Amino acid sequence: MVQNGAMLDSTEQQFLHAAFRLSRATEQLTVATIANTARLTAMRSAVALIRLGRTGLIDPDRMRLTMHGLAAAARLE
Repeated sequence: MVQNGAMLDSTEQQFLHAAFRLSRATEQLTVATIANTARLTAMRSAVALIRLGRTGLIDPDRMRLTMHGLAAAARLE
């Protein structure tokens, strides 16, 4: 999947999709809850968060999907 000119790898896609599912269920988004849902290690999740923040799909300071992130995650459904 290409988003904002950057190719998302499978870990980033898993992280984004898990964040989307959790946010729809009104769960608190943390790296730990997303990692658990996506079945990723904490380290891989932290790296995915940084990369997704750089591409503008997640606001890492607020732990929220951006509008672009919501749209990209919905396409993964």
